[in-house]
Amino acid sequence: MSENKLTDFDKLIKDSVEGFEAPADASAWEAIESKLNTPNNKVGKSTLKWVLGITSAAAIVALSIFLLQSNNEVQETKPIKLVEKVKSASQPKIEQESTKKIVKPEPQIEKATKKEVKPKITQPKLNTPKQVEEKVNSTIEVSQKTETKVDERKEVKPSINSIEIISKMEVCANEVFTLKPSDSMAVKSISWDFGDGKSAKRFSAKHKFENAGNYFITLTMVDANNKISKAEKQVIVNPKPIADFDYETTDFHCHNSSICFNANEPNLKFRWNFGDSKISTEENPKHTYFRKGHYNVKLMAENEFGCADSTQKQVYVMRAYNLLAPNAFSPNGDGQNDTWMPIALLNSDKVFDLKIVDANGLVVFNTNNPSNSWDGSIANGARAKSGDIFFWIAVVKDETGNMNEYGGSIVISN
Repeated sequence: MSENKLTDFDKLIKDSVEGFEAPADASAWEAIESKLNTPNNKVGKSTLKWVLGITSAAAIVALSIFLLQSNNEVQETKPIKLVEKVKSASQPKIEQESTKKIVKPEPQIEKATKKEVKPKITQPKLNTPKQVEEKVNSTIEVSQKTETKVDERKEVKPSINSIEIISKMEVCANEVFTLKPSDSMAVKSISWDFGDGKSAKRFSAKHKFENAGNYFITLTMVDANNKISKAEKQVIVNPKPIADFDYETTDFHCHNSSICFNANEPNLKFRWNFGDSKISTEENPKHTYFRKGHYNVKLMAENEFGCADSTQKQVYVMRAYNLLAPNAFSPNGDGQNDTWMPIALLNSDKVFDLKIVDANGLVVFNTNNPSNSWDGSIANGARAKSGDIFFWIAVVKDETGNMNEYGGSIVISN
């Protein structure tokens, strides 16, 4: 293209576009076209279309830059009216290009708008000096409260208000019992003072008082902060009875296999175990053993405080139980020991059969009545003489219904 044509093009653009606002009607566009067809400005219809396309593209680019630099209303800009005029002039090619280039910048406008609007909404909430100051003060206050709570937790110290006694607070002398603090909090050290001159250093302590009386037990605990906590408890110690006894085997009623027992301390509750599965609750019982040998006798005694004691002794039975029958008597009529009967059968309700025979095996006496004792009479009205020896045999029914046989010898004396 020649230099003159380029000059004409520049002039055409300057004269036709600069400062010109395109009207919205078709008649205005006809006027522009006729002006361009004047002898000084002949470029042809094809040139006009090309110029209009370039003009529209330039207007669209200018519009996009303008919209990106400002937030003014987009719909009122003049370039949009020019685009609308181009559309009404039935120019398909220009319309398609214009439409594409107008639609393309719209997402950029929305993005730019979002980027600018977002800080405007959130910025006052984050950057207001008053809110920042209040938030900082609130954070400091919460931090101080948290630190205070932690410090209070660290400074909690054990406090012992009572002592729990496993057993009873009222105990007996020489009774072993266990003590422990009711507060099981971990401590640095612990010590007990039992009030009887004895002490211990352990969490759970066992102790016994040897003498009756009232004692004050003191517990001292030291925590990790070296704080000392103390507690005191009174313990009543009751006296303990003494279980002891004696026994006799030489008495007329207690000899051979029968033994008389006597408790040394009266007015107690007693329980005797004679070592042969037989028991008694009497204070001074008499017991008969059916077989000779050694027996372990145990006595248990309890006082009014519920305190108890026990003891055990061994006794010896010299011969088997033989119905406690005497081995001699003197039927001389002097009123002393004139009759003979096994002691176990006298005035009893036992079922028995008793026979007395002489040296020749002849039965000289027979009875099943406990009141019918032998007076020394023998057969044919004769009487036993001093020095004579007789033998006796007794069959007795026991408590279980069994028949047991006993026997021995009898010597006649003056």
